[in-house]
Amino acid sequence: ADIALVLVDSEEGLVEQDMNVADVARKAQCATLVVLAKWDISHFPVDDLRGEIKRRVRQRPTVRAVSAKTGRGVGRLLDDIEELFGRYNGRVTTGELNRFLGELTEARQAPSRARRRLKMLYGAQVQVRPPRFRIHVNDSTLVTRDYGYWVENELRERFSLEGVPVTIDFIGRAKA
Repeated sequence: ADIALVLVDSEEGLVEQDMNVADVARKAQCATLVVLAKWDISHFPVDDLRGEIKRRVRQRPTVRAVSAKTGRGVGRLLDDIEELFGRYNGRVTTGELNRFLGELTEARQAPSRARRRLKMLYGAQVQVRPPRFRIHVNDSTLVTRDYGYWVENELRERFSLEGVPVTIDFIGRAKA
């Protein structure tokens, strides 16, 4: 599937099985939308559940609260799915991506080791469905897990890729 809907029972809150299902969707490279069912009879505040989902689910998916009893929110699901598919199938131009990488370089100091600092040289999107980005760097061994996640999250935020699986390949410069 291109799009996975992860159904969360709002009465129970976010349980480990919900996280497992979201992880299966992520590993299958599906764009993800979280649907909070029974929000109108839930003991958990919807905003608290949204915050927990945003914090714990790596793809930072959109969260839609629905009620089968009243029908509230159900009608918007198809619009949400269509919008999510557009982002999943979308393309970021090379120029936009490289301007963004320049801004990232100014926003946060890159990791370094033994007086060598990571430099992001240029990047391009090399695939859609799901989006895959290739960022050329001076030395790929300088990319830390923390820095890679930060770049991924900033990329999601800038280009509205919430809920979309994003792959970033940091390619080191070839040594002569």
